[in-house]
Amino acid sequence: MKKFLIICLSLIVPIVFISCGSESKSEVPNSTDEIKTISNQETDKKIEAPAPEELKKEAIEVNYMELKENPEINKNKKVFINGYVSVVLEGSRFTFTKKNGDDYETYSVTNLSDTKELRQNENIKLYGIYTGNDTAGFPLITAYIIEKDETKIEDTKDSESENTSIEQKDDRKLGIETSIRDKFNSGDYTNAKLNSITINENLGTDTSDDYIALVYLKFDIKNSRETGNEVMKMYSNDLVAKLANEGITDISEVAVFWEDEYNNRSVKYAYEYKNDGFYIMDIAGE
Repeated sequence: MKKFLIICLSLIVPIVFISCGSESKSEVPNSTDEIKTISNQETDKKIEAPAPEELKKEAIEVNYMELKENPEINKNKKVFINGYVSVVLEGSRFTFTKKNGDDYETYSVTNLSDTKELRQNENIKLYGIYTGNDTAGFPLITAYIIEKDETKIEDTKDSESENTSIEQKDDRKLGIETSIRDKFNSGDYTNAKLNSITINENLGTDTSDDYIALVYLKFDIKNSRETGNEVMKMYSNDLVAKLANEGITDISEVAVFWEDEYNNRSVKYAYEYKNDGFYIMDIAGE
């Protein structure tokens, strides 16, 4: 009987071990492919894009310093930002800049949206999830929705056009000033000195690219008031006539100011351009 029990026990124990071994093996992947599948499933869960409607509804406007200083608290927060693409990097990455007063806030962005073609300095609005800070301390954003701001693009174009217009006007003002200076220097204006020239836009008319020339001269010789009046008027008439003869039509008015030191006075001759010439309209100080 005792011998019979020993035989039975010897048969039961291997069966228990085999059963236990079989159960422990079933918890382990059977192949490398199975391990990859599990890994991919975990990764897919991490990068699963939120529903666009949900993201737009729940996203809050980003607070740059709040993200930088409290990354753990704000991790996975849904955010949106208005700004521009500052640097396009390799792959789907770019740096994003938002102007806040006099400061510039920089973010590192991974683009998982449908909008793939982005240009440097392009204005966009992005919706995404904050995932922490990079090694440089910039907030990391995974962008799922990117909207191009066409209004900002138009504003940029208008601004560029306006800047070009200002540069063109400045060039024209300089051209008028140079022309007047050359004519004065080439004329026989004895005892007269050129102090300065100012060219302004004529804001009193509806005509675009219309200018007023203010010429400041000095009459430097002992003279009587009558002689001074005669000479200064003659010189002024001659100077504006030379401008008219050159065909300059975008100067609508010229005012020539004289400083007559000997007689301690200032004299002004004002001209208006019409009928292909300058006609005197006002005299003051004679």
